[in-house]
Amino acid sequence: MTEDQNEAANRFLPRIRQELDKLPLTEEQKDQVTPELLNRMVFLDTNGHLKESGHLGVESSVFDFKQKIETVGQILSEAGLESGAYLNAALKEPPLFYLSPDTIRDNINRVVESLAADGLTQSDYLRAACKFPQLFYQSPDTIVSNISRSAERFASDGLSRKAYIQLVLSFPSLAALTPDTIEAHVNEVVDRFSDAGLTRKAYLQACKQQPMLLARDPASLADGIENVVARFSAEGLTRKRYLQIAVQQPSLIGMNSDTVIGHVTGVVEQFAPHGLTLKDYIRAATKRPNLFSSNPNTITRNVEGVVDHFSENGLNHADYIAAILKAPPVFTLKPATVIANITRVAERFADDGLTTEGYLSAALKRPQLFSQSPDTIASNVTSVVGRFEHDGMTLQEYLKAAVKHPGLFGQSPETISRHIETVLSFYDRGMFVPPATTPSGGHADVLAFLLRCPSLITLSDDNFGLREVHQKMTNGPTNSKLLVHPRYAVERELMKHFGHDDPKRPVPSDGFVAGQANPSDEQARRFVLRALMHAGFIKGDGMKR
Repeated sequence: MTEDQNEAANRFLPRIRQELDKLPLTEEQKDQVTPELLNRMVFLDTNGHLKESGHLGVESSVFDFKQKIETVGQILSEAGLESGAYLNAALKEPPLFYLSPDTIRDNINRVVESLAADGLTQSDYLRAACKFPQLFYQSPDTIVSNISRSAERFASDGLSRKAYIQLVLSFPSLAALTPDTIEAHVNEVVDRFSDAGLTRKAYLQACKQQPMLLARDPASLADGIENVVARFSAEGLTRKRYLQIAVQQPSLIGMNSDTVIGHVTGVVEQFAPHGLTLKDYIRAATKRPNLFSSNPNTITRNVEGVVDHFSENGLNHADYIAAILKAPPVFTLKPATVIANITRVAERFADDGLTTEGYLSAALKRPQLFSQSPDTIASNVTSVVGRFEHDGMTLQEYLKAAVKHPGLFGQSPETISRHIETVLSFYDRGMFVPPATTPSGGHADVLAFLLRCPSLITLSDDNFGLREVHQKMTNGPTNSKLLVHPRYAVERELMKHFGHDDPKRPVPSDGFVAGQANPSDEQARRFVLRALMHAGFIKGDGMKR
C-alpha cells in the first residue's frame, strides 16, 4: 500500500472492528475477515486505487454491517432458511458485509424471476447462494445467461434447462462458469473416450448424478480413468468396461485414481492369504462398482466381522470370500446385517430342524442368502409348505431339501409352487409315476420324490414344457427319467424324433408355412421342430433363422 492507503486503513480499522463486534462472531472469525474488509474499504476510498484517499468517511453507512447482515438474513428466514446462513456466507465472501441489502434482494429476484418457468424457486436459489456466496452479488444477467446458454448447448443430448438448473442447485459454482467452459469440459472427456463408446449423452447422464464433473479439469478426469485401467488391465479391466462402470457410478470419474487403486489392492492384500486374487476382486467390482470406491478398511471389517462371528459354526475366510465373490454386494454389507440375516432364519426354524450350520452351508452355496431378508426367506418357505401341506409336505422335509438345494430358500414361492403344481399335473395325467415311498401314495409320493431331488423344483418353466412335449411326442418315459434326464439329451432325442440327427446342423426352412396344402412328411416335421425352437422349448443352435 502507499502511505495514503496505509493512513486510510488505519482510519477504517477501528470502525471495522467496532462493527464486527456487533455480530455473533468469534475473535478468530473477526481476525480472519478484517484484512479483506480493510482492503475492500481502501479500494472504495481510493476509487479502485485510481485517486487519492478521502472518498469514504468512517461514518459512512457502508460500515453498517450488522444492519445489512440482519436485513438479508430476514430474507432468508422468510424463505425458510436459517437467518445465520448469510453471516456464514459473508465470512466466505466479505463484500456481503457491506453490499446493500436492496442490491442483494434485486440480484436474487431477477435470477429467480427469469428462471421460475423452469422450476427455480427463491428458497432453492438462496440455499444454493449460501453454498456459493458469489451468487448473491454476481450480475444476475450473467448468471441467467450462463445457465440458459449452457443448457442450450446440451439440449440435443437430452439435457433441458430445467435439468441444468437442478445441476446448478446441486453444485452452484456451475452458475459462474461460461457455456464455452462447460462445453469444453464435456467435449474433452467425451473425445478422449469416444473410441471406447462414451457419448455426450451418456457422460451428461453421469454429470446429472455428479454435477461437479462439469467444473473439474477434464484432462485430470480422463487421466484418472486411464490410470485405473492401466493398473488393472492385466486382470481384464478394459477402458470400455471401466467407462461403463464409471457412468453408472459417476463418483468414480472424479475420484483420485490412486485412491481407487488403493481401494482395490488394499482388500486383495488383506485377504490374499485366504485365496483372494486381484483378478477375482476386479471381476467382482465390475459387477458391484461401489467396490472400487469402498474403503478397504470397511470391506475388511465387514468380512472379518462375519467370519469371526460364525467361526464356531465352521465358517472360515476362504469359504466366505469364495462365496461372496459370486454375490459381490455382500462385501459392502455391515457384519451385523449379514449375521442377523443368517441367525434369524436359523432361529425361526430351529424347532423344525434347521441349524445355524445348516443355513450357513446353504448360504455358502447360494451367497445371495447372506443379503436376503430373514422375513422374506421365512415367507418363501412357509408359503410353499402351507400350499402343499394337504398333500403331505412337511416343514421339516422342505427345510432339509432347501439346505441341500438352497434355491428353495430364495426363489419366489409362486415360482416354486408353480413348478410343483406342474409335476403334480404330470402325475394326474398319467405322464409321471414316482417311486412309491409313502404310505398314502399319490401326490405324497410326488412331493417326496421332488424333495429328494430338490434341484428339479427349480427347473425353468420351458424346461418342464420341453419334457411334456417330449413325453407326448415320443411316448417317452413316465418314471423319474422324465424329470432327471439332462435337458440337452431330451432336446437331442426330440430333434431326432423329427428326423434331425445332428443338433449342430441347422434345421433348414424350405418354404412351408402353416395352412399350406399337402406338405410332405419331412416338411411337416421340420415345421414342428422349428416351431418348438421358436417357442423356446429347444435351446440348441440347430436352426437356421
